[in-house]
Amino acid sequence: AAEYMFLLGPLDMDGFKELRQWQIASDALGAVARLTATQTLSGANLNNSASQLLWSTSTLDNFYYAHATSTNPERLVIRKSGDYLVALTLPLERTDTNARRTRIGAEVRVNGVVVPQGVGRSAMMIIANNQNESSNNLHFLLTDLQANDYVEVFTEALTTIVAGDIVNITGQATLYVEFIAPSAGVFSATATSTTNSVNNLNASTSFPLRWTETRQDTGFVHSDTINPENIIISDPGAYMVYVN
Repeated sequence: AAEYMFLLGPLDMDGFKELRQWQIASDALGAVARLTATQTLSGANLNNSASQLLWSTSTLDNFYYAHATSTNPERLVIRKSGDYLVALTLPLERTDTNARRTRIGAEVRVNGVVVPQGVGRSAMMIIANNQNESSNNLHFLLTDLQANDYVEVFTEALTTIVAGDIVNITGQATLYVEFIAPSAGVFSATATSTTNSVNNLNASTSFPLRWTETRQDTGFVHSDTINPENIIISDPGAYMVYVN
């Protein structure tokens, strides 16, 4: 499948000019890495202790990334320092018939250290209720990576591990990483509590999150101390928003 589409035209030949514009597809990945996996280093059953996803295929821009399927295939190596958008899609399914609940977590690690905002805990399956499929999904900005840092994705069982409970990847897991240039126009922030200074989000009254910025480009106004829940957009337009 083509990753980018470019507009060309309209066709103009000997005085004849088409009304439509032509499109040309390009499979070249500029500043992007795309990797897929069907199992971890521990095997196909993800209902197990923490283990890295084994990236069996990769398509990438070699100026920004390095990856080999034969040597340390679990690692995506960063070649250029900067900020990177990270997106993980991890579809899961139970393949047994045991009436027990299983939860699978996913987390992004840099040089073996967990990235606090790169943790997924949404995958839960319980055969008793005919819910045998789930997924973990992550989208966040990974800031201040340095050349030769390496990125891994770990999965692990969050419930008691029972040998007969089998959790496999449905099809394939996908990791998408993109270098975000300093001029991109991005705002990124993390939060650990609400404006009510409460870390427990399981409350009857809703309060906005207190954001601590990790990147603020031109076009955004925010303060970590004064009304930290407000992110002000200076320029009108359409914006892509991810919340993890």
